[in-house]
Amino acid sequence: MSLHRIAGVCFTVVAFLTSGCGRDVTSGVTSAIQQIVETAPRGDNGLRADLRQFYAERGFAPAWLAKKGAGTAEDALALVRTASNHGLQSTDYAERDLGPLVDADGDIGSALKNDAEALARFDVQMTTALLTLGRDVALGRSNPAVISKNWKARRNAPDLAGTLGAAAMDPGKLRGWLDEVRPLHPEYAALQHTLTGINEKQKTHGTPDPRWRQIAKF
Repeated sequence: MSLHRIAGVCFTVVAFLTSGCGRDVTSGVTSAIQQIVETAPRGDNGLRADLRQFYAERGFAPAWLAKKGAGTAEDALALVRTASNHGLQSTDYAERDLGPLVDADGDIGSALKNDAEALARFDVQMTTALLTLGRDVALGRSNPAVISKNWKARRNAPDLAGTLGAAAMDPGKLRGWLDEVRPLHPEYAALQHTLTGINEKQKTHGTPDPRWRQIAKF
């Protein structure tokens, strides 16, 4: 890990320490995160490897428990909620579970404050949601070869764990992380632009726009 990354992780942990939790709790969170990650069930989609890489590069320190600055739950949750700009549903990425745990001030709910294991589970669940969303944006949720046997193109996964780890240190980078890992095709960008516009209109008028579902199928 570079000195810049180490400094960033230290800042995140210090911010967490000053948010109302003691050093013992933070140490407990780090230990609990390592335990959760090391014992996570094996999968075939690379998620377990990404999750371990993400936390190993930060010494298994929590990523989303800072009260302000980089690494806040509010910023991470806001990114999950942009899934619809990519034709995906935020509810598929634990948004309904994570949302209620972030209070109106963007801080972790008081119910988790002194529970190291609960805080660790929250942090890992948030990271899992982001890595899963990033993978779905980068590679898609379906295998094109299943739809057409003539499909020959292959998409290689970007460094999801590494880029998310860097983005977690900078709110500006985190907001643009999905654009960093998404396909670079202009057609994708055009569809994303249209979906984002539809989402903004839906928020303004409060009514679903059937065009979103139609475009999201592409």
